Amino acid sequence: NKSYITVIISLAFIAAYYFFYFKANDLIRDIIMNASAYGTKIKGAAYIMYLFGRIGEGSWAAAAVFTAVTAVLFALVWTGMSRSFLGIATAGGTMTKKRYVEKKAREKGAFGALLGKELGRFTSSANYMLNCGLGVLLIPATGILLLIKGKEIYELIDNVLAGRPGAAAVLLCTMLCLLAAMNDMAAPSVSLEGKSIWIAQSLPVTAKTVLRAKAFVQIILTGLPMAFAGLCAAIVLPAPAAVKIMVFILLLIYTVFAAVFSMAVGVKMPNLNWINETVPIKQGGAVTIVLFSSWGISVLLGGLYMLIGYRMGAAPYLALCSAVLAAIALILLHWLDTKGAREFATL
Repeated sequence: NKSYITVIISLAFIAAYYFFYFKANDLIRDIIMNASAYGTKIKGAAYIMYLFGRIGEGSWAAAAVFTAVTAVLFALVWTGMSRSFLGIATAGGTMTKKRYVEKKAREKGAFGALLGKELGRFTSSANYMLNCGLGVLLIPATGILLLIKGKEIYELIDNVLAGRPGAAAVLLCTMLCLLAAMNDMAAPSVSLEGKSIWIAQSLPVTAKTVLRAKAFVQIILTGLPMAFAGLCAAIVLPAPAAVKIMVFILLLIYTVFAAVFSMAVGVKMPNLNWINETVPIKQGGAVTIVLFSSWGISVLLGGLYMLIGYRMGAAPYLALCSAVLAAIALILLHWLDTKGAREFATL
């Protein structure tokens, strides 16, 4: 699958970039302190690069040799391209024979078929996965990090915020909610229908079923990693059982709320006139609003506790936040099933 390969290569490049970025100061310091030793090694192993460095010192001889080598390489590449270009440009595609294998097709319901379609759309686009689904990897990775370093992190926060009992649990929820906000695949899902939106509108299913399937993709792809991370947090947190349970519940409710909120904004701000899919994915107004709003809600969750919420305790505060988010999610879901579905049908 080319999309998965692209995602893996992109993530590997990002990881390598940040590794060398954080190591850059140490590498530069080491090169400066051992400049003569590195110069000798480069002169022996990569003489042409040594000559390139000598050009910076004003060596005309090094400049002449480097230019000559570059000209020779250019001539070789030019010759190779001249001989092979016409053959490559006019070559026909290779044909492969495939043997038919009989398989049994399983019948699906309307919602299951739509859900499979949306999941297939997500996994078929590397841009879609990288820009709207990075939390799928970061959330479980954070859960593993909590299992390894969670107690140290909790003790550090508890010592710094000794006057705010239970702050570590609430801030942990804030951190995981911020990561969940990086999953916003529901926001551009309507826009990604593009000029083919008539297909979704003409299917023998209700518009609310289509919207629910789009939102449920985000719930699944965020909820499963979040359940794992929430379980890791509950294991590590040295807090009462009530706090651990509410941490787990709040994370799941926030996941549902974020998906329904993303879907609602996506219906209200569709962009169906695009040529490249990166426009609704990376430049769409719905994605921008959902991303920053979700971050703001997550920060508000932790900030209110630090200001006044600590007076009522972590468990009651998390229960209150869960109830508020659940109520808003139900209101948004009702809007999607009624007015939102009518707006989607008329796009």
